Amino acid sequence: ADAEGLADAERQAEWVAKRILELTDPATGMLIPDEGRGGAMGSAGPALRRARPGDVAILMRSVRGEVAVWRKAFERFHLPLAVAE
Repeated sequence: ADAEGLADAERQAEWVAKRILELTDPATGMLIPDEGRGGAMGSAGPALRRARPGDVAILMRSVRGEVAVWRKAFERFHLPLAVAE
């Protein structure tokens, strides 16, 4: 990857990592259905819980040459990362 493309990848990886932190914040993160628990008596839907990093998936066409950039960004924000190539 050229220097400009690498800088773009770094910015994108950092933005995504920060957004995942926002969405998975234990106090203010996104509420999602808790499939393991039913709703409370009389409630209309399933119980809700805050999203966790393991609930997040990122689909990319290609990360060729950028895996190290994404790994570094996620490590900086203490987020787990698994890459299927």
